[in-house]
Amino acid sequence: MVKGYVYNEETKESMPDVIIRTNGATAVTDKDGNFIFPSLKPGTYYLNIDRARIGLNRITAQKNPIEVTVESGKETRVEIGITKSAILSGQIVLYQFENTHSNDSGAEKGGNNTTNHYVVADGDNNNGSLNNGEIKLVKAYGLANILVE
Repeated sequence: MVKGYVYNEETKESMPDVIIRTNGATAVTDKDGNFIFPSLKPGTYYLNIDRARIGLNRITAQKNPIEVTVESGKETRVEIGITKSAILSGQIVLYQFENTHSNDSGAEKGGNNTTNHYVVADGDNNNGSLNNGEIKLVKAYGLANILVE
């Protein structure tokens, strides 16, 4: 059996009418934010929150789906916080020092026995001053399909 509570992370108020699904079973929170899956067999389940029911620009505070383990004869309790979502946008670009001809992403020895490194930046060429401005960064390539969690 899985019992749980869904609440607003910021205000700590309960959230009614939230739909939770797992393995074909569905539960809906009551007016106090409580839900129950009374007949789940022992095993591991993943709870999915219906995002349409928690409001625009809102997500679970925990990574979704939420993993729960049901043990025989025991009650599993779950508390699910709902919080504001955020959007992070920008470009991730890989830079290298000018006149560096290495194709690997490691470091290499440069002139005067100094070490040259690749620099991950935001892609707007506003990377500050390196070595009093004597080192110039050149764009190597952008990085596509990067997931930031």
